[in-house]
Amino acid sequence: MPTQVGKLKSLQVLSNFMVGKNNNLEIKELRNMPHLQGELCISNVENVMNIQDAKNANLHLKHKLEWLTVKWSAKLDDSRNKMHEMDVLNSLQPHLNLKKLSIMEYGGLKLPCWIGDSSFCKMLDVTLINCRKCTSLPCLGQLPLLKNLRIEGMEEVKKVGVEFLGGPSLSIIAFPSLESLSFVNMPKWVNWEHSSSLESYPHVQQLTIRNCPQLINKLPTPLPSIIKLNIWKCPQLGIPLPSLPSLRKLDLQECNDLVVRSGIDPISLTRFTIYGISGFNRLHQGLMTFLPALEVLRISECGELTYLSDGSKNLLEIMDCPQLVSLEDDEEQGLPHSLQYLEIGKCGNLEKLPNGLQNLTSLEELSIWACPKLVSFPKIDFLSMLRRLIIRDCEDLKSLPDGMMRNCNKNSSLCLLEYLEISFCPSLRCFPEGELPTTLKELHICYCENLESLPDGVMKHDSSPQHNTSGLQVLQIWRCSSLKSFPRGCFPPTLKLLQIWSCSKLELMIEKMFHDDNSLECLDVNVNSNLKSLPDCLYNLRRLQIKRCVNLKSLPHQMRNLTSLTSLEIADCGNIQTSLSKWGLSRLTSLKSFSIAGIFPEVVSFSNDPDPFLLPSTLTYLSIERFKNLESLTSLALHTLTSLQHLWISGCPKLQSFLPREGLSDTVSQLYIRDCPLLSQRCIKEKGEDWPMISHIPYVEINRKFIFEQ
Repeated sequence: MPTQVGKLKSLQVLSNFMVGKNNNLEIKELRNMPHLQGELCISNVENVMNIQDAKNANLHLKHKLEWLTVKWSAKLDDSRNKMHEMDVLNSLQPHLNLKKLSIMEYGGLKLPCWIGDSSFCKMLDVTLINCRKCTSLPCLGQLPLLKNLRIEGMEEVKKVGVEFLGGPSLSIIAFPSLESLSFVNMPKWVNWEHSSSLESYPHVQQLTIRNCPQLINKLPTPLPSIIKLNIWKCPQLGIPLPSLPSLRKLDLQECNDLVVRSGIDPISLTRFTIYGISGFNRLHQGLMTFLPALEVLRISECGELTYLSDGSKNLLEIMDCPQLVSLEDDEEQGLPHSLQYLEIGKCGNLEKLPNGLQNLTSLEELSIWACPKLVSFPKIDFLSMLRRLIIRDCEDLKSLPDGMMRNCNKNSSLCLLEYLEISFCPSLRCFPEGELPTTLKELHICYCENLESLPDGVMKHDSSPQHNTSGLQVLQIWRCSSLKSFPRGCFPPTLKLLQIWSCSKLELMIEKMFHDDNSLECLDVNVNSNLKSLPDCLYNLRRLQIKRCVNLKSLPHQMRNLTSLTSLEIADCGNIQTSLSKWGLSRLTSLKSFSIAGIFPEVVSFSNDPDPFLLPSTLTYLSIERFKNLESLTSLALHTLTSLQHLWISGCPKLQSFLPREGLSDTVSQLYIRDCPLLSQRCIKEKGEDWPMISHIPYVEINRKFIFEQ
């Protein structure tokens, strides 16, 4: 930090004052800044060698400071003098107008008396972090307006006693305004003492205790206002929990399992998280009777949980419970009918879902993932309110719920399904009979290698008016190598995104797969040997991406009419016969991104056409890759691309000329050249022939090395 900072006598805002050493900027220079206000952090306080310098900083006179942070180096070794640091911190007492105080990485044995003095009547927030050598906490309970208190990394504190509530100046109420209290990483803390003659923590709404493994005492009582309680890694904490009449959110992680089994009684609890509780094998029956307001129940990494016969009203999540075999152990005791969200994940032994699933008449989302032994769904009518169904990574799953399909010839229940995702289910071969519901908007089928057919309803049947109401907007099919064809008909006119990846056998773009009134905005096809041409009716396309379709010979004949297209990428389609000059790209006035790679294997120059404008001037991104015989790019007239920002050239071993005589546009900010040895030589900094024409570009990378960055 420049020493001249000490001369800025009118300075009002200085967020960080870094104390120097070896006669650099000293802390006493703060005396020359009487007008400092707002927030001030004094860091590297270990460099204060003279106690008088700390006193001369005159923090007690800076009445406009509201937030003070005093910070030492995180390295605490034998070179640090405990008594000296105590004297330094004592000398840095701020003005009584201070509202927020943070002490970090302090190495003294105790904190000075001014911290917690009731004369700091405006103090709202105190944070003590990694004061590792302190053996006791300051008397903070008599700060009248203190709202937030965070204590972390006090490694030598063994007891939080009554002196914490206020010491000798004890009044009737301790922490009268405190709302948030946090104790974190206190490995030796054993006792939390309370005063029976003193009301304490009357307005605390959030209490967090994390990684305090030796704490055995119960929580203070009463805590009438507490709303959120987090207890993490406190396996010895006394039970049961006290009566917490206002508690709404309870988060227990790696704690005593008896806390879960017998210590929960707040009738106002709405959210309950149970994580990593050893010995916890069953949620006690009738939980909902004791917790009538519970809406969200999350259970995770409870390796001994085997049965769950109760739940919450709205949301139930069960994850990473490898011994769970059933969600019910009593057919008469099922999940609550009001459940709206159910997620089950990483439960390796779960074999079945409850038959009572059909009674969940309010369920809107069902997500099941990483349950390899789950084979099928129970034979039930489909859930009438379900809007999202997600099934992932269920290796043995052979069938989907029958009721999710729409059968116009039979009485079928109402279905509101909007989102369906089936992925990583290699044993699934087909969908149930019937059609997908007309309410479905998104269908994602991924990594189902043995799926042999797609469900009816994916396509629109012109001959059957009753089927014409399909609202499908997104269709994504990835790595379904056994799929061969779509059902008969056309894609519904509502379809906006069609993505087909690595479905090498699937027939695509056969005649009349699209209506003239289609709404398709994104077409993405990757690895498909059956794609030979693209239809001419995709006038609304905004993004077109075709990769590794080896039999593709032609792009849409009316390519120039795709005036909404903003992104175009064609890669590794070596049989395209239409030359680049005939694509009509210059007329695509919305095109921003254009990438071509691995096409025209014999091309030496893209065009001999006298028309110099092959590309639209709207391009901001241009990528040209993997052209083995390409020698020149001058026919692309890159100087006409007056909006170009990013230019990428890669895998062109014979390319030696890419710059027009006029040079590149001044708008180009990034240039990448890879695996183009001749071109790389021409662009060597200060030596290459093309260096003068690219030296104005702010960022250049050649063969993954930054050549220069301006």
